[in-house]
Amino acid sequence: MEQASSARFGFLKSNRFRILSVVAVVLAVAPSFGIGVYGEYVLTEALVFVIVTAAWSTISGYTGQVVLGPTIFFGLGGYASAYLAARMGLSPWLGLIVGPICGLIFGLIIGLPFFRLHGPYFALATLALTEVMGLVATNEQQYTGGSVGLQIPFQPPLNILGLSIDLNSNLTQYYIILPMALACTYVMYRIAMSKAGYYFTAIRDDEDTAMSLGVNVLKYKEIAFAVCGFFTALAGAFYANFLFYVSPDAFFGIQLALIILVMGVLGGADTILGAWISGFLLTLVQEGLRVGFGAAAAYPVLIVGAMLVLLLLFLPKGIIRLFTKKRV
Repeated sequence: MEQASSARFGFLKSNRFRILSVVAVVLAVAPSFGIGVYGEYVLTEALVFVIVTAAWSTISGYTGQVVLGPTIFFGLGGYASAYLAARMGLSPWLGLIVGPICGLIFGLIIGLPFFRLHGPYFALATLALTEVMGLVATNEQQYTGGSVGLQIPFQPPLNILGLSIDLNSNLTQYYIILPMALACTYVMYRIAMSKAGYYFTAIRDDEDTAMSLGVNVLKYKEIAFAVCGFFTALAGAFYANFLFYVSPDAFFGIQLALIILVMGVLGGADTILGAWISGFLLTLVQEGLRVGFGAAAAYPVLIVGAMLVLLLLFLPKGIIRLFTKKRV
């Protein structure tokens, strides 16, 4: 019992927790320094991708099952939220509950046939499924709005104890995603540092050896995939509310998949906390290209693809490995 308690609170006493606490405080007060609507937009987008990158690391980095199509779950969460609003007349914020559940269940279902594949075949299968889901979203116009997508209507203010909260403002959405990102990365970190997390890395390092030692390989692959699906779909559901629309290109497109892959490699594929570095850094790079180099922004896929190749060649373990070799 004492050892379990020590493990549970070990993170709270670590330097990583102190650094993350400072980051959280800085981000919490950032809007008060006059960053404006655009600054709130950029920070909110970065926090969305912090969650997505951390979720991708759970399956691809820790478990070694490289997912080339992480937008499978991102788009699923986004479309679940938009469908509730545009087709059922419900609050799209219910998507923050429905979307992750859909992502978790879908991850468990597709994991059964997909994990019969190994190495590049599994990776290519996830990429192919992303394309299939994009085509479904394009063609099933009755449910998905086709290539145009679905528009999410503005929501009426939320009244709590006489206080009116505008759920449509960038500032409100920023203060929703900030605690979400902190909570999600902490939960995923705890999973990675748990017994299941060590089984994940055992599977990644040598699947046959892990199996011979009694590790239920399929079970823990399924768990990792379900965790990835849950949190990626959660981020997708929020992102749909943030943009007020979903479309096949925005939520299932190859450009988005490449961006997530670059973020995963940039921070460190087998680190949860590295997602904070890559999520913010690459979001700022994208915005810099968009604002300062309009011509270059016309070739986002080329630029992001080149970044991925360079990272794999010169920094395969990610930026965070320049500072520590520990599992973080």
